[in-house]
Amino acid sequence: PCTPAWQGSCVEIFGAIPRQGAIGHVFLVPGGTTEPAHAAFFAGEKEQPDPTIRFRVTPLAAGYRITALIPCRRLRIDPRTGPFLLEAQVNTALSGDGAFQRATLFGSCAAYKDASHYGLIRVRET
Repeated sequence: PCTPAWQGSCVEIFGAIPRQGAIGHVFLVPGGTTEPAHAAFFAGEKEQPDPTIRFRVTPLAAGYRITALIPCRRLRIDPRTGPFLLEAQVNTALSGDGAFQRATLFGSCAAYKDASHYGLIRVRET
C-alpha cells in the first residue's frame, strides 16, 4: 500500500465528540494498478489495517464510487450519546509526479488535528 495513504488517492473520514480532544481517522483507499483497495484507521502515529471497515469500490468512467460501513468506534463517536462531528476529505493523485488535489466537505484545513470546522451531526429518532 501507498505509505502514507494520504499521499495518494483516498477518502479520509474524521470523527469527534464536540469539545473533546480525540479525533477518529479512517482511510478508504480505492487501490489501483499497483495496490489493492484497503481500509485503515489512524492509531497512535501510524495507519492500522482494519477488516471491520467494510467498503466497496466501483470503477466509473471518470473515477470511482466508494461506499462504506465504518464502525463508530473507529471515528471515536457514539451517536447514541448525543451530537457528534464529522469531516470527509478526498485526496486525488493526478499523476505519477506526486501532484494531487485535496478537498473537504466542511472546509477543514487540518482535519487530522483540528475538529473546529467539522460538521455537527444530530441523530433524531423517527
